Amino acid sequence: MSRRYATGFTLIELIIVMVILAILGLFSFGYVSFGAQIFADTSARQQLIAESRFAIERLSRELKYVVPRSVRVNGACLEFVPLLAGSRYLELPQGLAAGSSRFIAIEPQREMPLVNQWLFVYPTQAPHVYASTSSRRQQIQSVNAVSGQTGVIEMVFATANAAFSQQSPGRRYFVGSTPVSWCYDATQQRLSRFSDYGFNSTQPTIANLTVSASSAEVMMTTLVNDLSAGQFPFRVSPASLQRNSLVLLDWRVGSITNERIQINHEIHLPNVP
Repeated sequence: MSRRYATGFTLIELIIVMVILAILGLFSFGYVSFGAQIFADTSARQQLIAESRFAIERLSRELKYVVPRSVRVNGACLEFVPLLAGSRYLELPQGLAAGSSRFIAIEPQREMPLVNQWLFVYPTQAPHVYASTSSRRQQIQSVNAVSGQTGVIEMVFATANAAFSQQSPGRRYFVGSTPVSWCYDATQQRLSRFSDYGFNSTQPTIANLTVSASSAEVMMTTLVNDLSAGQFPFRVSPASLQRNSLVLLDWRVGSITNERIQINHEIHLPNVP
């Protein structure tokens, strides 16, 4: 009678197989975990860039239409006056005995009323735009058509006997709204946009704007510039005879994963007062 021997795995063989599978699983998990970390870091970086791109695009578009020479900075804040309309004038009141007492101009193309907005003639410095007693800025009280002349209007100002101190070489005038400020709050590490506040001879800080501005919007929540180290988010390079002025953005963007990206961007400003 023949004998039959049972075949199978011994306990030692099973243990060896389990150990080998555990080692393979450990390496496989590490490989997958490394790939997942790369994906997470890439996604976080793309999110940072997307948020920064939105803020830069918004600010660039606003700065393309500003009253000339109205852009100024004080370290953490960038201030400017949005441009609403512009054209050429025919008569300019200057308070002279032989001069005109009316502001007669070619009607500008516009999408909103000009009443209660601000009119500027030949602003060549920031004080011409922001000073409380500027002789190159007047608030528009009413706009009336000049009879018998198509496309010609007369503007009446809120100040009685309003006069401008300087003629524009190109007889240009600009209509702007109240100022707008973009400010970086280093404590909360966010970038905010303030609007609907008045003109100030001294540029307001973020603390002033938090109280005085009627409208405030958060534009970014990932700005991590260190102001104490001179990492100012805004700089202005003034215009010269060879070039227009520039707004230089130096943004240090960060995330909760300690990802850090430095963004440098230049915005060219038109300067034709």
